[in-house]
Amino acid sequence: MPKSKHNRKNKNRGKRPGGRSRQGAHAAPNSEGTIRDAVSLFSANEANDRGLAKNGAGDYVGAIAEYDQGIGLNPEVSLIRATLYSNRGIAKMNIGDYPGAIPDFSEAIDLEPHDTRRYYNRGVAKMYIGDPDGALLDFSEAIDLGSEDPRCYNNRAHARLTTGDPDGALLDFSEAIVLDSEDPHRYNNRAHARLTAGDYLGAITDLNQSICRDRNRDESYYLRGEAKSHLGEFPGAILDYDKAICLNSDAPEYYQARGFAKATIDDFDGAIADYDLAIGKDQDYAVAFVNRGLAKMSMGDFSGAVGDFDEAVEIDPDDALAYGNRGAAKSGEDKYDEAIEDLDRAIRLSPDNPFLYINRGLTKARKRDYTGALADYEQAASLDEYHLLPDQLRGLLASERARMRENAEHDHYLEYAEQEIAQREHENEATEAERARLASDNHQLASQVEQLRALVGKSELTANASFGEDWREVSYYVDQQGRDRVGDWIDNLDRQKRHRVRDSIQQMRKGKFGDHKSLHADGVFERRLLTSGLRIYYAHVSPSSVLILGGGDKPDQPSDIAAAADRLADWKARHKNRA
Repeated sequence: MPKSKHNRKNKNRGKRPGGRSRQGAHAAPNSEGTIRDAVSLFSANEANDRGLAKNGAGDYVGAIAEYDQGIGLNPEVSLIRATLYSNRGIAKMNIGDYPGAIPDFSEAIDLEPHDTRRYYNRGVAKMYIGDPDGALLDFSEAIDLGSEDPRCYNNRAHARLTTGDPDGALLDFSEAIVLDSEDPHRYNNRAHARLTAGDYLGAITDLNQSICRDRNRDESYYLRGEAKSHLGEFPGAILDYDKAICLNSDAPEYYQARGFAKATIDDFDGAIADYDLAIGKDQDYAVAFVNRGLAKMSMGDFSGAVGDFDEAVEIDPDDALAYGNRGAAKSGEDKYDEAIEDLDRAIRLSPDNPFLYINRGLTKARKRDYTGALADYEQAASLDEYHLLPDQLRGLLASERARMRENAEHDHYLEYAEQEIAQREHENEATEAERARLASDNHQLASQVEQLRALVGKSELTANASFGEDWREVSYYVDQQGRDRVGDWIDNLDRQKRHRVRDSIQQMRKGKFGDHKSLHADGVFERRLLTSGLRIYYAHVSPSSVLILGGGDKPDQPSDIAAAADRLADWKARHKNRA
């Protein structure tokens, strides 16, 4: 490491021309400043050593106090000061004080700008406070300075994933493997990235490498099971989940994943048993309650399913899938009004989910509200422009739309015929002959009515559409008064901008976040809609859930960002005790 001029000056200080050191009893009377500097340097070194010992023993607060003392001595050697600041930053990170650690690493970098470790540590702290762009710059600086630490490439890959650069992330994960090809964790990280990108075969290849290096790593089997599930290889996925559970029986997500795979191959009893185990490990596991409810619905236990969806709603009152599935279950119990109420709530929370409109349409059709059912089917079809619905369900939707049009026409004629009968029955001034003719006409109309009723009854719906965990959930922020603030904003846009916003949100549901960046330490992100000047503000509230916080134009950006941060804080406050 290059030494500063200050360091070189200190190396020569206190030496006679002949090279003898002037220390201790041999010091000249006029060396008081030199002795003071030496004592300060010695004391600072001792404080650093005590801090290291306390940090190693887990006494991070005590370590910080020692580093404070050393820094307060203001040792003249820049390397010692940089070390004290850097070590204090690490101790602060160990107690979760990431904002406090960053200035310490910055001070260390100012004193010793060529030490790659300082940039790496500052980058890690920035990742923890939600500044992936800043972290990316620090990791890149460390690499440019020559760091060959695989962790540096690994963490830069995570920063690139967060900032929307999956291709760059894969390159960094690959470089980390080149630098450390025996660490199974490196292969798991790249497998994660490949799973996100939809490269399931590539993920399986990486996970095979990880398992070859460590056959007792439960996460590797779990991830390989996830990749196989995406490829439709459910028996193989179940075997991998079995192995993951054998190695770690305390992970509720492993039972949940195995239950989902079993339900997909119609082993509903086995699925329910696994969901029971997942819930036993985590009483607030909303996804497990939802999927157990779906399995019970598939077995015709609508009452039991409603109970599970009730639990899910209690855990997360903003879970659109829980409301939507509870509505479907209530429809199965012939509680149509309650079902529609739940489905209305679900659609307010997730207005771009076509499955919700399909289920509400099915329920309305059972109530013989064919016009309403047709409107819901039409909306579902318009939302499926990216063909997210399975082919079989898409075909069913097309046939149902056609059938609802026909039934709606029959329904209108049926209503007209019944009104005509009622009107003629109240004709009190008609002659006997006229009454006889009216009676004959009425009999003919009544016969037509019964024929129409029979025709409509034959085409009565009997199936419910179900939707589950594979759907990437995007929900809108709803304030404490129940107002859909995001939906109101979208509705007030002109037609072209409204279409752009909905199209962008649909892309986000597929994991495509476009031109976006992190804006706020608490997790607010901004997506720019190019050419329109619009912005969408959102947050990742779980690995598979995105909360839309609001939006606006460029001129209102400062106030819109502040509003998004306030809304996220409100949402977190209302959800802090939930799953």
